[in-house]
Amino acid sequence: MLKQIFLGVLLAIILAVIMGSLFFHFAGKHACKIAESNSMPHQLNDGIYKGEYYTIINVPAAKVQFTVKNSRLTNFWIIYVLTVPGYKVKGKIHKSISNEGLLFDAVTGATISSRFIQAAIMNAAKAK
Repeated sequence: MLKQIFLGVLLAIILAVIMGSLFFHFAGKHACKIAESNSMPHQLNDGIYKGEYYTIINVPAAKVQFTVKNSRLTNFWIIYVLTVPGYKVKGKIHKSISNEGLLFDAVTGATISSRFIQAAIMNAAKAK
């Protein structure tokens, strides 16, 4: 009886890991399509930009805010980003933002989370 309970719990954990991996995979592909299908304007008007990205099943994946002053990026905040539990990407992402514009590179080891942020940035630029 104890063996069956153990196997049931183990199976539930394995299924949860598989489902979580599939969710991240497909959510990342969707965010990538959004980021690639829209071209970022080379010049953004001065102001405060706010953007969010939600997955297809309406799960919040990223929320950003940035300020443009004199056609330069002056502040950039990652308010929220969905990541694999235990992994922090905030410090790494700040280094990949360019003051020349919003040229945003995916961060090694955080590719899917980076795609969520790219999609949120695109949504912010489109909304303004």
